Amino acid sequence: MSKYLRGRAVAELLDDLHFEGIEIDDHDLVMLNGYAQGNISVNDLLAHICQFSSFSAYQEWLGTNFKKHVIDPDADFSIELIVVEIGAFIRRKDLELKNVAK
Repeated sequence: MSKYLRGRAVAELLDDLHFEGIEIDDHDLVMLNGYAQGNISVNDLLAHICQFSSFSAYQEWLGTNFKKHVIDPDADFSIELIVVEIGAFIRRKDLELKNVAK
């Protein structure tokens, strides 16, 4: 996948989130920037948004669900769709934090 296309999609997402007043935590920003630069795979990015509650949950996901969710690096997939999923994750997390703060 094109580094340029990944970078453009991530930049648009970051602009949208900023416009919406959503703050992005450091971990999410590192993952997004790494993906945009080609240092983090789409599979790592998707695993990041799973936000496992425990190590055993992560191990279970690896053992059962991971193969269903792994994207072949040579496959043709939509960068925009991946970025939309990441944006939805960040928006949900922001909403949860705001609800807890009330």
